[in-house]
Amino acid sequence: MKIGKDITDRRRNEERQAVLTAELQHRVRNVLAMVASLVKRGDATGSTQEFRERLSGRIAALARTQTLLTRGALEGVELDGIVRDELLA
Repeated sequence: MKIGKDITDRRRNEERQAVLTAELQHRVRNVLAMVASLVKRGDATGSTQEFRERLSGRIAALARTQTLLTRGALEGVELDGIVRDELLA
């Protein structure tokens, strides 16, 4: 029956979409928690400009790592690749 199959496929796709959305929300919350932690750990003795530069660098490092992890989602990512990229940045 074609209608039953279409509905089953649609439900399966909706469930998959819900799982992917939940995973994305979880990951975004984790990244925001890391950013908040970086802000809290900021050195209060330095200038505001120095703090901004350090925070910007740390956020850029998170972005580079996230790019590597996303690119390697199917085949995995080697830790030495992440470290190497950060040392070159």
